[in-house]
Amino acid sequence: MSCCTVNAARVTDHEYPQKDCKAARQATYVPKNASAEQPIAFKQSVVQLRQEGYTVLNVPVSTAATLTVAGKALQGQLDVCSKQPAHSTYAGYTSLQGKQRLEYQPGDAVLGDLGVLQQLVTTVIQLLDNDARGMMVHLARVLHVPATCFLQFLGPKLAVEDQLFASSLEAINYALPANSADPNGCQSHVDKGLLTLIHSDSSDGLQVLQADGQWAHMRLPEGCIAVLAGHTLERATCGLVKAAKHRVVMGHGGCSTARTALVYKFRASEDAVLDLHATISKHHTTGIDPRRSWPQQWAAATKPRDGGLQHAAVRMQC
Repeated sequence: MSCCTVNAARVTDHEYPQKDCKAARQATYVPKNASAEQPIAFKQSVVQLRQEGYTVLNVPVSTAATLTVAGKALQGQLDVCSKQPAHSTYAGYTSLQGKQRLEYQPGDAVLGDLGVLQQLVTTVIQLLDNDARGMMVHLARVLHVPATCFLQFLGPKLAVEDQLFASSLEAINYALPANSADPNGCQSHVDKGLLTLIHSDSSDGLQVLQADGQWAHMRLPEGCIAVLAGHTLERATCGLVKAAKHRVVMGHGGCSTARTALVYKFRASEDAVLDLHATISKHHTTGIDPRRSWPQQWAAATKPRDGGLQHAAVRMQC
């Protein structure tokens, strides 16, 4: 299957990129205005999220700088963990084929202590959590439903370090493959939460599957993050927003250098009831998935850490 690059450079309040990108195979997926104020950036990005299930969001310069510093610090921590015996390293560290992963979840007895990096990572989570909540509020406006409909199944904002938090932050380092014919990365999948926010030290590697079946390079310009819809959001919006299938390709056809990414998994609270059909159907007579026309409630046994939708046996490792 071939891979193209999506053109989103002409996004304005009244003009949005078409789903068919055949005329823009060699264009670059970048936001229109890298210096836009955050509310405007949310508005433009949410329209793309509604249409495609993925978008790029401009973040303030200070946020981008913090994410860059955190990415380098956590990359160093990944290097340290890789050299330590398995029994003595951080419990959230995982070494997989072609990549290393470090997961942090505030308040978790196992994944909630990063030592000297604790304050920095907490700041990153607060910044990305605010962006995710802002996206949810603006998405409600695009769908013509009250923002409280979405906010009601979100947990509280992170206030103290020992507070158990539904969402988590991952630092992932992808290595280049030894054999260019056998690329590393992450296989195609859909995340199970509400939104996934990604900051990377490389503009290449991340690809998304479009409605026409083509894989598109989702390039991340400096000062931008990727935002992907997850399975929980698709259910919460009765199928109006489709979860984004995505992958990371290293080596041939993907990223040509080692890649480190900060991945924020924004999840609903474990007791959330996704019962918005009555509200959404008042404003949308088409596009509603009939499978989403009843309340969706998920027990703790179904792995609430991924939005209450995913069983432990099939938990994503990317």
